[in-house]
Amino acid sequence: MADVVEPGERNGLSRRQMIKASAVAGAAAWTAPVIIDSLSSPAAAASGGCTGPSVTLSWIYVLYRYGGNYYVTGFVLNSSACDTGGSNTHGTACASCAVTGVSFTLNDFNGPPPAPGEATYNLSNDCAGTQSTAWTYEASGTCGGHITFVNGQITSTNGAEILGAVGFGAGSLRPLCPNTSGAGNSVCGIEL
Repeated sequence: MADVVEPGERNGLSRRQMIKASAVAGAAAWTAPVIIDSLSSPAAAASGGCTGPSVTLSWIYVLYRYGGNYYVTGFVLNSSACDTGGSNTHGTACASCAVTGVSFTLNDFNGPPPAPGEATYNLSNDCAGTQSTAWTYEASGTCGGHITFVNGQITSTNGAEILGAVGFGAGSLRPLCPNTSGAGNSVCGIEL
């Protein structure tokens, strides 16, 4: 049934209604690609507020704390198993992470796993000075319950806290720090 038009009224949309409708349609058309793009990007897939550029590595070692004890585990190219790593024949790298207050130095010529003394940490957040070697290397039987590697993000779980990480990529050692301190934190943008 057609609308009845009273004398003095116009049939159809007013200029004000057209402007309003086009603004709503334009906003929807502009925001839809942004939402789709952000959800499909690797950074969006990583939760926990992780941002930053992607780093391509051959291997990475992670220092973390769980139940008052310190642990080291590693990941290697094309593997998400947390009992791998790589031999570091390129000198010493120190990840000095202000966010956790810990420095982590790796000088592993045998790995994996690092031999005693080849991975050290210092709670004063300084790579110099006295460092501790009081850590346990966790292999796949246990580290999967504390550290996971999914979609470019290494995440601590079940009450563990990542303190620092050192990896190797593009011909040099790369120190990497977690995004936040505390349990459930992450090291982001890792491509192995």
